[in-house]
Amino acid sequence: MYYAAYKYNRDIEKIDEFMQSIEILPFTLTEAKKAAEIEAKLESEGEMIGLKDVLISSIAISNSCNIVTGNVKHFSKILGVKVENWRE
Repeated sequence: MYYAAYKYNRDIEKIDEFMQSIEILPFTLTEAKKAAEIEAKLESEGEMIGLKDVLISSIAISNSCNIVTGNVKHFSKILGVKVENWRE
């Protein structure tokens, strides 16, 4: 979120406010292993999606969470990811 805010010159204070209102899940050894497994599988299938999406997916899978995104195309390539598209 911060990356997008800086990239598109958005209000950082609004992002700060939102981030303080949610639970931020950690990236631990469990998520690192899951990310490596996802990346290796995608690479072997020629389906690279970008490291940020792989890391997000590993956290979501490890914590049994859904991913809310408009980028369903990338996340649908990962087995075990539950995606909600709120743009629809």
